[in-house]
Amino acid sequence: MDYQSFKKTVEERIISFMPEDYGTYQVKVTGAGEGEEGRERLYVFHPQQHGRGKLENLLLGIDLPRLYEAYQMEGNLGKILAKAAAGLDFGHRQNLSYTRDSARWGDLREQVVLWPVNRKRNQRLLERAPYQELLDLAGLYRIVQISSQGRLYAMTLTYDMQKELQLEEDELKQLALENTKRLFQPRIMSLKQAGAYAFGRDCFSHRTCSRQRIFVLATQQETNGASLLFYENILGELSERMRSGYYIIPASPRQLFAVSDQDCSEEKAFRLLALLNREFQEEEGFLSEHIYHYREKERDLILKEKNCFLN
Repeated sequence: MDYQSFKKTVEERIISFMPEDYGTYQVKVTGAGEGEEGRERLYVFHPQQHGRGKLENLLLGIDLPRLYEAYQMEGNLGKILAKAAAGLDFGHRQNLSYTRDSARWGDLREQVVLWPVNRKRNQRLLERAPYQELLDLAGLYRIVQISSQGRLYAMTLTYDMQKELQLEEDELKQLALENTKRLFQPRIMSLKQAGAYAFGRDCFSHRTCSRQRIFVLATQQETNGASLLFYENILGELSERMRSGYYIIPASPRQLFAVSDQDCSEEKAFRLLALLNREFQEEEGFLSEHIYHYREKERDLILKEKNCFLN
């Protein structure tokens, strides 16, 4: 079964695999390019409670390309549909459904966070969602929930949702930064301290000398590490710790690498990024093809665009 046939089948049958109380729910699929990095997602919602497709009706989405990959590996369509339906129902029953019955509007405001994505690759999504610009990134706003088991569920905040939450631009910006810092605490480690936590660490050990100052920028929650680029003082404090400026290698949305500019040339930083993107992009996700330079004296972060080093 090809992807389009699989998607149509999931749309038609997913409700039948869910408990009886979902019988009146309907299916919504975001088009390619509307979700992060162009991935299609499937949602189920109740069309009669508060209006079709509104924030409070959407349940947790299914990443359709990822579900299709699971189907290709499993080969059992019924089993895959049952697992997907169970995931949707789990989110609903754990008060992760964003309905007026299970979450107060005030609670949702406390769950809006910054979530950086590549701006160029998400143009269609950015047409309908507010964001903050930073270098070549867009800091999307997402509503997140973390279950008692530590699972994270997230939904991109659109302009329509912003209006429903009655959030002005300045208020949204401040609120999201405060929530992000509260929900995603910084975790900054040397490469040696990070150990196996740092994916791709062998790329550094094989191509850089052991005396280099290399740090991993991540969060305690092991996701959304790129959000640290928006935190006040984090970048300056790291420079003081290194006693130098540094290049940030945006290896993935989950974590960044910082390498002292006294130990590593711009050319080598670009080559490291290209290697990490090539070997780990499918697993870890894509953030940027450029690197960032934190300048010690100027105390600022600038973009270094992809250049002839990679030609």
